Amino acid sequence: MDKIVFLKKKHEEEIAQLQAQIQYTQISVKMDVSSKPDLSEELKDIRAQYKKLAAKNLQNAEEWFKSRFTVLTESAAKNTYAVRTAREEVSKSRRLLKAKTLEMDACRGMNEELEKQLQELEDKQNAGISACRTQSTN
Repeated sequence: MDKIVFLKKKHEEEIAQLQAQIQYTQISVKMDVSSKPDLSEELKDIRAQYKKLAAKNLQNAEEWFKSRFTVLTESAAKNTYAVRTAREEVSKSRRLLKAKTLEMDACRGMNEELEKQLQELEDKQNAGISACRTQSTN
């Protein structure tokens, strides 16, 4: 226990000595104001770089837009031509279909008329044959 008291007392003395040294020690801090970085120049440089980059990006965007617009305009022109051609073909096909339908109807009418005439001829022929048979049997 005496040893603990002794160590405690010695520790307190060392702390007192260190505190005394700290009180008498002067710390001098000097700031060199003349070597302060010139942030305004750096900011100007950064702004100039940013403006240059923004202008370049704007130019690239405009060029991309113009090229894309040209491609789409050409594509629209081709598609318009294709649609016009398809409409003309459809119109031509409709006219042809109508003409062929009329021709087919005319042929049907003619066929019906010819079938009637054929039937009449067959009936006349059968009547003539019957009359000849009747005369030859008498």
